[in-house]
Amino acid sequence: MCGRFHVGEELIRRLENHFPNLSGKPAAGDVYPSREAAILFLSDGRGGTAKTVSARLMRWGYEMAPHTRLLINARAETIDSRPAFREDYALRRCVIPASGFYEWKRTGRESVKYEFTDPGEILFLAGIFRQEGDSGRFVVITTAANRSMIPVHDRMPVLMGAEEIGGWLRDPEVSRAILGRQPMELKAELAKDAWEQLSLFDMQR
Repeated sequence: MCGRFHVGEELIRRLENHFPNLSGKPAAGDVYPSREAAILFLSDGRGGTAKTVSARLMRWGYEMAPHTRLLINARAETIDSRPAFREDYALRRCVIPASGFYEWKRTGRESVKYEFTDPGEILFLAGIFRQEGDSGRFVVITTAANRSMIPVHDRMPVLMGAEEIGGWLRDPEVSRAILGRQPMELKAELAKDAWEQLSLFDMQR
């Protein structure tokens, strides 16, 4: 499960420098479901040229009947077979840059908030997207937790290195390989606001 991630000021500066045509300004801070965040995707090149990696703001979570809540995650193990996701996985893969993401470890009636990062580096989360309404929407792909994550939760985002972004977006074989491997180890720390009561959203996840 991935229900919240963080976008820092340094990440926003890098995105704006690398993608000067990015429409709108990503907001720094925590990104919740239904909020906008920048994603990387393949856009059609001008004049019939090859597709290029572009960035744009999209909202997190699919609105899909009969579900009353947003679908914010897709499981790597079933993404190419589940009807809700398989076409987007085949045609509309994306990458969500993040400074870190959060997960909660439940202890009795309390939950402890942890932040997972790769210090000094950007995390690139695998995702898919579609056009819904005025702006597109995306979901984060998750997989089984690795050693750094398992003490807190049994699921985590699929991650890739910066050098793999092009392959993930363009090549189905590369994308399948990324989905099938274990994500890199991350640094886990208690979040600054670590101890908090379960919110209604957390209890429904």
